[in-house]
Amino acid sequence: FVHAVGSFAWNARLMRRHWNVLRDVAQRRPVVRFLGRALPLLAYDASNELPGAREALCCSLGYFVQELAHVLGNEPDPVFVAHHAAYLAATLPIVCSPRGWAMVSLATLLAEVTNPLQLSWELARAFGCEQVYDALSPLFTFGFAVCRGVLMPLAMGDIAVSIFGRDGGARAPPAMRFAYGVFFVGIGASGVWLAQLIRGF
Repeated sequence: FVHAVGSFAWNARLMRRHWNVLRDVAQRRPVVRFLGRALPLLAYDASNELPGAREALCCSLGYFVQELAHVLGNEPDPVFVAHHAAYLAATLPIVCSPRGWAMVSLATLLAEVTNPLQLSWELARAFGCEQVYDALSPLFTFGFAVCRGVLMPLAMGDIAVSIFGRDGGARAPPAMRFAYGVFFVGIGASGVWLAQLIRGF
C-alpha cells in the first residue's frame, strides 16, 4: 500500500515537473494527427538525466526485485510472476540507457493508481468484511477497467507513434524498443486479470 501510493505520487510529481519538456519536444516533431491532436502527446525518449528521472527508475526497479522474490517464495501465481518478470526485463535496460524514463513513469502511474483500492478490496475479502468488499467491488472494477483496459492501451499506442514513427527509431535507443515489446507481456497479464475481474463481478 505504501509503495503504491508513494510510487504513484513520485512518478506523478516527476511527470508534472517535466511536463513542459515532454510536451514541447513532442509538439515540435509531430508524427500523425488523430482527432485533431498531434501525436505523440509526449516525448517518451526524454533524457534519463533530467532531475529525479533515474532515481525513480532505480526505486521502481528495486521494489519489483523484492516483490518478485516475495511472490516466488510465497504465492507463485504464473500470471503475477510473468507480469513482474516482464516489468524487470523492460525496466532494467531503460535504467542503463540514456533515455526512456517517461514511458516507464507513465506505465507505473497507470498501474499503481488503482493499487490502494485493490489492496483495500483484497484485504476486505481476506478478513471477511463483506459490506466493505461489496462496496469497493464496483469502484475497483471500474477503475481497473478504465486504467488497464482503456488508458494503458492508448498510452502504448502513443508510445509506439513516438518510437516507431518517422525518425523515432533513430532517436529511441534499442532499450526503448526492447522495453516496448516486453511491456506487451504486462498488458497481456492486465488483460487476463481484467477478464477474471469482470467474470467474477
